[in-house]
Amino acid sequence: MNLSHFPGSMQDTPFTFLGLPDPEGGLGEARVCILPIPYESTTTYRGGTRSGPAAIVDASRYVETYDEETLCDLADIPILTLPGVSPLLGAAEAMSERIRDVAREVVSPDRLLISLGGEHAITAPLVEAHLEKFGHLTVVHLDAHADLRESYEGSRMSHASVIKRVAEHTDVLSVGVRSISSEEMHWLRNQQRVRVIFAHEIRSDQSLLERALGELRGNVYLTIDVDVLDPGVMPGVGTPEPGGLSYDQVVHVIKRLTKGCSIVGADLVELAPVPGNVVSEFTAARIVAKIVAYTKKPAWRSVRDGKTQ
Repeated sequence: MNLSHFPGSMQDTPFTFLGLPDPEGGLGEARVCILPIPYESTTTYRGGTRSGPAAIVDASRYVETYDEETLCDLADIPILTLPGVSPLLGAAEAMSERIRDVAREVVSPDRLLISLGGEHAITAPLVEAHLEKFGHLTVVHLDAHADLRESYEGSRMSHASVIKRVAEHTDVLSVGVRSISSEEMHWLRNQQRVRVIFAHEIRSDQSLLERALGELRGNVYLTIDVDVLDPGVMPGVGTPEPGGLSYDQVVHVIKRLTKGCSIVGADLVELAPVPGNVVSEFTAARIVAKIVAYTKKPAWRSVRDGKTQ
């Protein structure tokens, strides 16, 4: 049980993911590492993503560690909350190298690295670090935006170009997109590396997403831009787009991936907290907790039918 729910207990709760104490053995004992990356340099429209990682960690301290679906208590999993990666503003290449270097020290087949942004530009160096360790993997990208511009506002390292950079190294399945430029659509139609399942296609035919996820095999890196969720569920984003996915749909994608693939790394990005409204960071914390529950519980049972899933 997460004691942070009880009055007067928060002063004794560590500022770590789920309020859990770091494992005594540190990185060597950890099976999950949470890496805050409060980097915000190329964000457009509404800012605030630099505050996202701390807001998610803070909200997570109020989330129950017991997952009622998987019957897994996350308090039984050694979860290490790492120090945040100090941002280098105005130095995109150097920041990417810094993120890559930190990730290289953490990424391992024995533990799952989940990074918290910050803006979406952090994903490219994280994917590169995972590719170095695991070889081939597929990136599953949940986002309202395609992020396939060659450059944006003069930067090839922009959050609006991140999936274009990732696609230079590996295959990508993008899910939930509902905002794309003509430039991006033209490029998309003339290549084989990135597949996009648009939000309107999911609304018309849910089986399209099921088939695409079912075709995936092997290692997967999961990147979730929280604006993939509908703004009614996730108001705390820089560029809200109506017609987004529900919380249950996003969680289902995570669950489905763990049945046919191995999620070897993940990030959750672009949370821009709304003052006085904690629903966004709490929802984000719950999604991260679900990633941990699904990936670190080898076999889990449905509460409803008692059958191993």
